[in-house]
Amino acid sequence: MKRLVPFLILLMTQGLLPAQATRADSLFAIWSDTTNSDEVRVEAFFKRFDPLLKDESRNPEAFRWSYGIVEARTIAQKKGMAKYLGRLLVLETATYFFYTKEMDKVCQTGKEAIRKSLAVKDYNGIQSVAFLIRNCWDSDLIDFLEQTLSLDTLVAGQIPLYSVLAWKYFGTSHLPEALKLAQRLIVIAEPTRPQDLLYLSEILASAGSVHLLTGNYEEAETYLSSALEHAEKSNFPPQIGSSYIDLAELAIRKKDLNMARKHLDAAMVFMMDKEYCEPCMAKATRLKAGIKNLEGNFQEALEELLSIKAFHDNDRWSLHHNLGNFYSELSNSYLGLQQYNNAITTAQSGIEKTDGNLYSSLQSYENIYKAYDALGNEKMAFEFYQKYINARDEITRVRNGQQVTKQELAFQYEQQHLADSLRLEQQKLQQELIFQQEISRQKNNRNIFLALCLIAAILAISMYARYRFVQKTKTQLEEKNRSIEAEKKKAEASEKAKHQFLANMSHEFRTPMNAIKGMTDILLRREPQPPQISYLNAIKESSNSLLVIINDVLDMSKIEAGKIDLESIPFSLEEVIQNVCTISQLKAEEKGLLIQKNIDASNLPTVQGDPTRLHQVLLNLMGNAIKFTEKGLVTIQLKTENLDREPKMLAHFCVSDTGIGIGEDRLEKIFESFEQAYSDTTRKFGGTGLGLSISRKLVELQGGKIWAESSKGKGSQFYFTIPYQLAPEAVEGELIPSVDHHLLNRLKGVKILLVEDNNFNAIVAKEELEDAIEDAVVEVAGNGVIAIEKVTHGDFDIILMDVQMPIMNGYEATHTIRNLSNGKSKIPIIAMTANVMKEEVEYCYEAGMDDFIGKPFDTEELFQKILKLLK
Repeated sequence: MKRLVPFLILLMTQGLLPAQATRADSLFAIWSDTTNSDEVRVEAFFKRFDPLLKDESRNPEAFRWSYGIVEARTIAQKKGMAKYLGRLLVLETATYFFYTKEMDKVCQTGKEAIRKSLAVKDYNGIQSVAFLIRNCWDSDLIDFLEQTLSLDTLVAGQIPLYSVLAWKYFGTSHLPEALKLAQRLIVIAEPTRPQDLLYLSEILASAGSVHLLTGNYEEAETYLSSALEHAEKSNFPPQIGSSYIDLAELAIRKKDLNMARKHLDAAMVFMMDKEYCEPCMAKATRLKAGIKNLEGNFQEALEELLSIKAFHDNDRWSLHHNLGNFYSELSNSYLGLQQYNNAITTAQSGIEKTDGNLYSSLQSYENIYKAYDALGNEKMAFEFYQKYINARDEITRVRNGQQVTKQELAFQYEQQHLADSLRLEQQKLQQELIFQQEISRQKNNRNIFLALCLIAAILAISMYARYRFVQKTKTQLEEKNRSIEAEKKKAEASEKAKHQFLANMSHEFRTPMNAIKGMTDILLRREPQPPQISYLNAIKESSNSLLVIINDVLDMSKIEAGKIDLESIPFSLEEVIQNVCTISQLKAEEKGLLIQKNIDASNLPTVQGDPTRLHQVLLNLMGNAIKFTEKGLVTIQLKTENLDREPKMLAHFCVSDTGIGIGEDRLEKIFESFEQAYSDTTRKFGGTGLGLSISRKLVELQGGKIWAESSKGKGSQFYFTIPYQLAPEAVEGELIPSVDHHLLNRLKGVKILLVEDNNFNAIVAKEELEDAIEDAVVEVAGNGVIAIEKVTHGDFDIILMDVQMPIMNGYEATHTIRNLSNGKSKIPIIAMTANVMKEEVEYCYEAGMDDFIGKPFDTEELFQKILKLLK
C-alpha cells in the first residue's frame, strides 16, 4: 500500500460546496431521466466528476452515482464519445476498488482507463487511477507508457504518471531506470502546490530507497530526509509516517538502533489508525523485530514477526522488497534461536514468493548458507554461499552504476545551467545593442559577435571537460568491476586447484599405505615367530595412526573449519596409553631412552569418547618428546578427577621429557601451524611443525585445553585435560564389532572380480579375501577395459572396483557395466578408493556403484559390506 492512496480516495469521493450541491442534484436528475438523449445523460455524468467541482471535504453522496457507471461507460463507448470514455473508466475502476473489492476487475479496467485517458490527454483521470492499479502493471503497459510519454522532455502536467512509472521501475528492481527518472522528476516538480509536495516526497523517497537497497547509505539519507521535509510541508500524516518508517529502516541498516527507535516512535504518532495503512503498520512491526534481532532478543522478535505473518502470506500487493525483507527477518530470528531447518524453510519461502528478486533475496541466501553450515551440510552451504556472493557482487555493480548515473546527471545539469547562462548573456547583449544602436551599430555587432564566440568557446570547453570527466569515471568503474570479476575467478580457480591437489595427494599417500597395512595383516595371520608379533603389531598400529594423520592433514578444509567428526564409543584410557607406549618403544630404544608410564589409579573406569583422537594427541606428544631428547627418559602420566555435576570425569595427561627444552619466549608459538621452537630445529630434528597445532585443535574440539611448561636445557612438560562421560558399562574385547565368521561360510565359493592397477594392492586384497572366505575365486583385472571384458565373458557375484586406473578408470567402467544388456548390469559393485573426500564418495554413487571403502581398507569393514550386498 503506497503512501498516496488516502489522498486518491479523497479525490475520488469529493464533496461539493454548499452553492454547488443543487447543481449536483440537477446533474443526477438529468442522468436518471432516461427520456433524455444518451449524449446528454453521459455529459451530465461527466460534469459531476469534472475537476472544477472538487472540494476539500468528503462526500458519501458520490456513492449513488456508482450504480450507473457501467451503463454510462457502455453508452459512451457505443456513441463514440472518446473524450468521456477515459474518465468513466477511471470512475468504474474506483467503484471496483472501493465498493465491490473485485481486484481482477480493478486491474483490467484501470489499465484500459490509462490507455483511453492518454489518448485524449486527460491527465487528471490518469493520476486518479494510476495508484489504484499499482500492483497490476505488466510489461505491456510499461512498454505502452514508455512509448506514449516523452521521457526525454518531461511534461509537468504528467508528473503523477511519471511518478508511478518511476515507482514501478523501483518495484520491479529496475533500479538504474527508477533512479534516473526520479532524479529528473525532482527537477520539474513544483513544491508550491500541496499535491506536488506529496508527489515530490514520493519521488524523493523512491530515489532514497534505491540507494538504500544497494547499500549507498549516505545518498539514501540525503533523499529520505528531504522526502520527510516535503511530507511535513504537505501536512499529510500518512506520508509523514511513511517517511519516518523509511528513515528507521535506514538506521537499522546502519546499526544505529537508538535513531531507529526514535524514527519508529515518530512514525506511530502519524499512523495511529492501523486500518488507515495496514501495510505501513506491518512494515513498522517488522522493523521493530529487526531491532530486537540485532539486540539478540530473538524470541521477542519471532513473536512480533509471527503476529504479522498471516498478513504477508495473503498480501498480493506488497513490493517484492517488503515481502522479501519480512521473510529474511523471520529467518534471522530462527537462525538466532538455532532453529536451522526453520531458518532455511522460511528464507527459501521468501525467495520463492519474490521470484528470486535480487535485493530481497540477498539476506535469505546468507541465512540459508549459515544454517546449512551450522547443520554440517557443507555441500548445500557452499552452494548457497556462491548464490549469496553472486547476488552481493551484482548489487555492487548496480551501486557502481548509480555513480555513473549521478555523474551523467551532473553533466546534464551543468549543460542546462550553461545554456541558461548563455541565454541570459544573450539577453543582456541584446539590451546593450539596443541602447548603443544609435552610437555605433557596426561596433556593437562586432562586440556581440565576439562575446557570443567567447561564450560559445567557454561552453564548448566546459562541455568537453565534463565529457572527459564522465568518460574517465565510467572507465574507472568498469575497470573496478572487471577487477572484482577477475578476483572472483581467481578465487574459484584457487579453490579448484586446492581440491585437485588434495585429491591427488590423498591417492598417492593411501595407495602405498594400503599395501603396508594389508601385507602386515597377512603376515600376522600366517603365524609369525613370537618376537616378530610385537614388531608387526607396532607396524599395524603405526600405519593406523599414520592414516588418521593423513586424513586430517589432507582434509585441510575440514580442519580449518573445525568440522572434524568425533566418535563417541566406550574405550579404556589405560589401553590407549599402553598402545602409545608400545608404538613409541622401538624409537626410544634406538636412542637409548627409557619410557616410563605412571597411571594414578588402580581400576580406571571405561569412558565414552574418541579413542583415535586421544591416541593421535598422545602419539604426537610422545613422538616430540623422544625426538627432542638425547638421553634420559620420557614419562607419560594420567590422573583422573571426578566431576560432581554429572557422571563425568576429567582426565589429566602429562608427557614429560629430559630433552633440550624450550625458552619461555617461544612457548606460545609452538602451538601455531608450521611453527617450531627455534629456527634450527627443522634442520636438526626434522618435522613440519603441524603436530602440536593439530593436537591443540583436537584437544579443544573435545572440550579440553592444552599447555606446556619448559625451561631451555631442562626438558619439557606438555599437559592437557579432556572431560569424558563415564560409559554405562565396561566393554571387554574389541571396541569395533567383528564380522560373524559363521556368516562368512555362506560366501563359500563366491566369485569376485578385483579391479586394481597396483600390483601390491591387488596381492593384498586377493590374499585377504582368499584367506577369509573358503573356496573364494578372486580374479584380478588391471584396468577398466579388462574388467569389462571379464564381466562380459565371465560370471561374478560381486566386483571390487578401484577408481583411479590407466586406460579406463573405475567410473567409466562402472557406467559401461550398468549399461550391459546381457543381464549382468546389476552385479553389485564396491568402489575401492584412496581418495575419501566427500566429493569422491558422491562421484562413486553417481557413477552407479553400490558402496565404497577407503584404502587402506579395514578387512572387517570390507567383509561387512560384501555380506550386506550379497545377503
